[in-house]
Amino acid sequence: MRPGFRHGFGIARIKRIACLFSVLSVAGNTVRSQTADIACPAAPAALTPTAPDIFNARQEQDLGDAYAQVIDAHLRFVNDPAAVDYLDRIGKKLLAVLPPSDLHFTYKIVDSYEVNAWTPGGGHVYFTRKLIVAAANEDELAGVMAHELAHILTHQLAIQATRDLKYALNVTTVGDRADIFDKIQRLRDVESDWYWRPYPEKEEGVADAVAVYALMKVGYQPGAYAEFWNQIAQTKGKTGSVLETIFHTTRPNELRLRAMLKNVSAIPTNCTTAKAPSVPPEFLAMRK
Repeated sequence: MRPGFRHGFGIARIKRIACLFSVLSVAGNTVRSQTADIACPAAPAALTPTAPDIFNARQEQDLGDAYAQVIDAHLRFVNDPAAVDYLDRIGKKLLAVLPPSDLHFTYKIVDSYEVNAWTPGGGHVYFTRKLIVAAANEDELAGVMAHELAHILTHQLAIQATRDLKYALNVTTVGDRADIFDKIQRLRDVESDWYWRPYPEKEEGVADAVAVYALMKVGYQPGAYAEFWNQIAQTKGKTGSVLETIFHTTRPNELRLRAMLKNVSAIPTNCTTAKAPSVPPEFLAMRK
């Protein structure tokens, strides 16, 4: 037997195998083409909330302004116009891929060693100095901002205020700016703990999902937000064991990380354009 044709590997069989490889090659190219054309995830349905909300866009701005007025009186801010302008540019990128809004968005840096960011609604977004320093790149910072913008764009504070006003004051309508400021003052008089109340876990999960989606749409690394959350929440990559899942003992922060990673893994590779995190000079200058 000639080398290469032992054990019955004759010419006819080679031709059949060559034909098979040709078919497989075409099929493989078709699969790769189909993979490349897999649709990117659609915007989370939560971006079009259906819960009762008595505030229109102008009134929601006034509502956020009323809360911000109270909050600002208890904070010390970092006076750095260049840094705030940089945050605004990141915000504009994210807002361009999210549902349109008539709100006026403002960003403030709080002089605090707490790693935190939050929003009282109405377009107001707060970042602590320590959070900005903790971020390793613009993608991580953009993920946090997208999370806070999601709280605003899903009208979570307005929906909560609608419930609070009905429950505490039996108020079902609001009027002009002065009327909203007055009602919020009255609400504060009967609910002194409103400022410290965090968003429910379900609403945090909604904002997390929107953050991953927004990062993908802008061109950041979608997993950056989950990586940053893992760092600042000190979850150490834990998402709950099988037994913890069965007995519902998984910690809330670990459940959130699990959901984030699930959303990230659902994004096809053709939907992510960033090969590495973004670390522009403006980001490094702001961190300093």
